[in-house]
Parts: sequence; structure tokens; C-alpha cells
Amino acid sequence: SPAWSPNGDDVAFIGRPMVDDARTSPLAGPAQIWLWSADDAAPRLLSAAAPGANRLLWAPDGTSLLVLSRERSLPGRGGVSAASILLLDPETGRVRPLAEGIAAATSSWAPAWSPDGTWLAWVDSPGDVVLRSVAGTE
Repeated sequence: SPAWSPNGDDVAFIGRPMVDDARTSPLAGPAQIWLWSADDAAPRLLSAAAPGANRLLWAPDGTSLLVLSRERSLPGRGGVSAASILLLDPETGRVRPLAEGIAAATSSWAPAWSPDGTWLAWVDSPGDVVLRSVAGTE
């Protein structure tokens, strides 16, 4: 799930530790969000605070990353149930929730930033599109 920064200098991506058990999905491990910069030799760990992360989107101004985090379907737990939208500061690694309890079945259709980076849009259930400012207004 790589995501290029708007200026093209950085790539954010999701990684997970290797799983030794062939019966366990490689997606079952906790997600880590990494950043590789064109001027760095090695990627740097931004955060491990979004264990179900599966999609990253840079803000249009490049100052933050939107993280879509979904609960994984694990043996004995049934299907995926809910998703969250988190905001990650790539400078500090701080993660804050913007929306929680989103219908996981529809969350893969979104979220999306507004061109000015002040609003987010996502599908919360069939027929429901949510618009929320980064400040929290819905």
C-alpha cells in the first residue's frame, strides 16, 4: 500500500512483521507505517499505532497521512466488522482518530481528501457519504 507524497520526495507504506506459521495470514500481524525519503538510505518507522492499517493517503499539502484501518478477519472471528480513519503526523508519528466505527464493507471505496486538504469524504454505508472537516465538523 505505497503512497507517494504530493511533492514526490517520500513514499509511505505499510509493513508487517514476517509470520513464521504457514497457517497464519501474513496480514494478521500488526501493521507498521514506514516512510522512505529519496535522501535517506533506509526507511524510517513512523508509527505502529494503527494495527489494522491497510490504506494510506497523503494530505494534499503533504503535512499528514490519512490511514484507513480495518479489523482483520481472523480464524474464529468471522468477517471484518468495522473501520477507522486516522490522521498521522509524519514528523512526530502521532496518530489521532478522525472517525471510528465506519462500516468496513463500504470503507474501501473511500476516504478521499478535498483538494484544499480541509475536508474528508467517505462512504459509511450504501447510500451514505460522510463529509467531515479535519477539525471534526460533519
